[in-house]
Amino acid sequence: MQAFATLLYFRTNLFNLGTEGVFYISGIVATVFAINPAFMTGNTVIDSMIPILMATLFGGIISLIPGLISIRYKADEMVISLMMNSILFGIGYFILKNFLAVGGVNGTASPNFVKTARLQNLIPKTQVHTGFIIMIIAVIFIYVLLYKTKLGYAIRMTGINANFAKYSGMGAFGMFMAVHFLAGALGGMGSSVELLGMYQAFTWTVLPGLGFTGALMAMLGKNDPIGVLIAAFGISYLRASAQLLANDLPYIDIKMISIVEVILTLLISSQFFLRKWRSRQLLKEERRMANLFKDLLNASFIFIVIRVAAPLVYASLSSYVASLAGIPNIAIEGVMNFAALFGVYFSAVSGSAWIGLLGAIAVGIACGLVLSFFTIKMKASPIMVGIALNLFSADFAIYLLLLWTGSKGTTASLPSKVLPTIDIPFIKDIPVLGEILSGHYFLTYVCLLLTILLFILVYKTPFGYV
Repeated sequence: MQAFATLLYFRTNLFNLGTEGVFYISGIVATVFAINPAFMTGNTVIDSMIPILMATLFGGIISLIPGLISIRYKADEMVISLMMNSILFGIGYFILKNFLAVGGVNGTASPNFVKTARLQNLIPKTQVHTGFIIMIIAVIFIYVLLYKTKLGYAIRMTGINANFAKYSGMGAFGMFMAVHFLAGALGGMGSSVELLGMYQAFTWTVLPGLGFTGALMAMLGKNDPIGVLIAAFGISYLRASAQLLANDLPYIDIKMISIVEVILTLLISSQFFLRKWRSRQLLKEERRMANLFKDLLNASFIFIVIRVAAPLVYASLSSYVASLAGIPNIAIEGVMNFAALFGVYFSAVSGSAWIGLLGAIAVGIACGLVLSFFTIKMKASPIMVGIALNLFSADFAIYLLLLWTGSKGTTASLPSKVLPTIDIPFIKDIPVLGEILSGHYFLTYVCLLLTILLFILVYKTPFGYV
């Protein structure tokens, strides 16, 4: 379902990755109805359809928000969709923890779904449930929509040539909003089908990742309903096989399948390009915030702001350099994840924070070379490579943590070192100013220095002009 939702976006030449957040929040909506006997009738078909329809409708409506912002205010579709993922997850998790959760190990699981609300198995002793029928109906619906209707023709023509569609008299606003609604509805339907078919209760405490996997399936299936269906079965086969291997062989972790998926995606996506992707400058400058509360404008608060802003500035500088070269680099999160992990590891092994820093820099350079190899030599899409690297870093980091520490969530057991803080002479003794500017970590000052040097390089040198 998530792949079909992303397919609609891609066929309209919209690079929207917001299905992940819609998937999560729609699951919350489905749960509200599925755990409440007051909404149930006792009929399994009706009772399962109620939460599915509510989640479908809600997913469609909530997906209109990024569409409206993108069309009305000419904002970047990809940036809005990624931000919506975090917003919808935060709202959904808040509802889960404060209104739906019941007592338990971590207090983040809903009550069990009403029995009649769950999807029934089609084949005994298997996990094949009536959601399979819903999926087949969705495939037929998408195929008919794209190839047998006027709206589908408009979607395909806009994806091929937006100017042709515009000058042919096709209503761009209505079509874009219809695509966002249908894609969101499919995402909400997929979430409810997954929950009611495979789970007893809502237990997702993080984004499940199925939305991003749907984007990969859409690309592997070349944005065709039949191709996407085949890609979905292929990925599902790999995951089921990995689960069997992990059950039989304890030294094989289920996360290893993510590595296989990433390699497969890179090899296949290297054979074709995304359609006419042009990077846009995401932000030119920040608007100054006005009327801040006076109690926030103190030295301690500004000191914390500078410390927290340092890693964000590093990421922004990386993105800025890539954008100057016309490369939409969205792999920054994966690179930083890898560099941080290996930096801690090298520091712990060597007993030196400086060696850990050099190791982190080396890992970041290696990731950049991998990105360059696939985009330049293999002619892969930088967007696809970025998604693959982000997914790979998240899962492979957990695997490395398990090898190094025996834990999947923390490096606390590694005796890593910390870079020193620096007290600036004379400035540290100045009231207020000294509290703000002095006493930061070494890398915070390096961040400031790199920003100045990059400005000089870009705007004051022949190299920056080129």
